[in-house]
Amino acid sequence: MRYLLTIIISLIVSAAMTQYLLQHTTSDIDTPDPQPKRVVDLENFGLQDLQDELTETVDTVDDSVVSILASKDFVLYDGRQATWLIQQQVWWWSGIIVSKEWYILTNKHVVEDPDASYTVMFANGEVAETTDARLDKTLDIAVLKVNKKSLGDRTIAQAVPFGQEVQVGQFALAIGNALAEFANSVTFGVVSGKNRKLTLDNDNLYAWLLQTDTSISEWNSGWPLFDLDGKVIAINTAVSAFGENIWFAIPISQEFVDATLASIQKYDTLARPFVWVRYVDLTVELAKEFDTSYTQWVYIAEVVPDSPADQIDLVAEDIITHIDSIPVDTTNPFLYQLFTKAPGQIITLTVISDGVPRDVEMELSIQ
Repeated sequence: MRYLLTIIISLIVSAAMTQYLLQHTTSDIDTPDPQPKRVVDLENFGLQDLQDELTETVDTVDDSVVSILASKDFVLYDGRQATWLIQQQVWWWSGIIVSKEWYILTNKHVVEDPDASYTVMFANGEVAETTDARLDKTLDIAVLKVNKKSLGDRTIAQAVPFGQEVQVGQFALAIGNALAEFANSVTFGVVSGKNRKLTLDNDNLYAWLLQTDTSISEWNSGWPLFDLDGKVIAINTAVSAFGENIWFAIPISQEFVDATLASIQKYDTLARPFVWVRYVDLTVELAKEFDTSYTQWVYIAEVVPDSPADQIDLVAEDIITHIDSIPVDTTNPFLYQLFTKAPGQIITLTVISDGVPRDVEMELSIQ
């Protein structure tokens, strides 16, 4: 017992001395914070602090949000005779500047009408024409290119890093054009759910979606969803017709944005990578159907003969567990991980073959 007390006393004295030295150590050089940020006292955090966080975020990102105006030509008739054409604005939606080369991220359904012309309006009221829209074949995502030489002092939006998990219940800000009239409106709410899957049409995959109660009305597509650090976490894409404040948004990471722009710059189209296998995301039920003991990850059902996947010896019944050491799971699904890569990139797949894990390199291609 005496030895035990001696050890405890020694530990207490040691900790006290360490704390004293840390508090009294001096240096001749002061190292300033390279990016000073207001310190929030979380124990005494109140509504005024929350308001300050919100207004600071809006001030930071507001000029990165744009309105997208769509116009179409309509024929006017005098009795049975067509007399003249008139151009009419038919809707206003939103988008976000994601590159100094004037690339703007929005929804595919915002700019997919080939008979419409599109104008981008910035937060300060300035407008710019665009005829260059690149559409994603898989997701409700599109990229506009504005014909301007300089962004000036406008903010380029940054998205959250891939792998930074968005939490259910975390605050979210939406900024966009409301009711085709009120540009850069701001609403505030929380992330209500993750990994939602919808069946809306045959043209888009609606998976991995975030659900939010941030107030957004119908016809407000393309609104970016921000966290309190001013990072884009998603692009709003759909609203529930059966409830209030139930919106769904496509998760956005900076790697996803970078891969999207890289594919446009390299292939002159918005191309997604292809891995030349038919696969399923395993669940307990599917594991029984495929007679495998693995109840998670990705099960390869078929490999395209003489394809890049065949050339690196992927075979049916292989299990893919990781891409570049990142686990394939519900937080980082296989296909979304692929969409953070651009065609031409080389990735490392961790594969279980006959119960033995191995790493293989694959160069991603376009189909």
